Amino acid sequence: MSERRRRLALPGGLILAGSFLLILPLGNWLWIAWQLETGLFDFYRMQLALQWYEVLLWLMPFPAGVLLLRASPSGWYLAVLYAVLLISYNLVLYLRMPNAVYLFGFLQTVLVCTLVYFIVRKDISAPYMDNIPRGWRRSKRWPVRRRVLIDDTLFLTSNLSVAGLFVPANQAQYRLNQSVKVKIDDMLLEGGVVRIDHKGVGIAFRHVDNKARIALQQILAQAESQFETHFR
Repeated sequence: MSERRRRLALPGGLILAGSFLLILPLGNWLWIAWQLETGLFDFYRMQLALQWYEVLLWLMPFPAGVLLLRASPSGWYLAVLYAVLLISYNLVLYLRMPNAVYLFGFLQTVLVCTLVYFIVRKDISAPYMDNIPRGWRRSKRWPVRRRVLIDDTLFLTSNLSVAGLFVPANQAQYRLNQSVKVKIDDMLLEGGVVRIDHKGVGIAFRHVDNKARIALQQILAQAESQFETHFR
């Protein structure tokens, strides 16, 4: 049961974007039927009236939404590609027919821009855009060995920064973009899995308030002081 809960723990932005993409083809279908003044199930006439790229834009959101909700990297890339194609299509359509009232296309563009905002944020896009083993968000990290609880499982960190940590965890336990609870000393933080490799799992902190940030900075300052004293 705990494994099932971990698999379903996804950031809200990813769930929102994936759910929106799942239902978007339905909205496209209703709009096309209304525009062509045809029956909802007259797919043959719809196909004849649409260009191949319009059919692609109609159907493309569904697989993107399914893959996003499965936290699949291909879903993230497909969603970004769809957003770029849709915005480009609606822009060209507007430039060709500037006086036409295309409310549905405008609303689609606004919603898709909002979707892109959610999925390109660093806490969500990191697993797909950055596979280099460096500090999360370029934050300087220290080889701090500290006991932490991740979803009530005890680990010893390999390194730590204000923005995240790395632990030698079993890869099979976690998935990219999985949401986790991280407890360091008396601090309970939200985190997300942003890296999985043969050495372990990298976790980025999410929604860190000032109190937690100061506490993390104090931990790192103490570690830096000990590090410099050791090599002095």
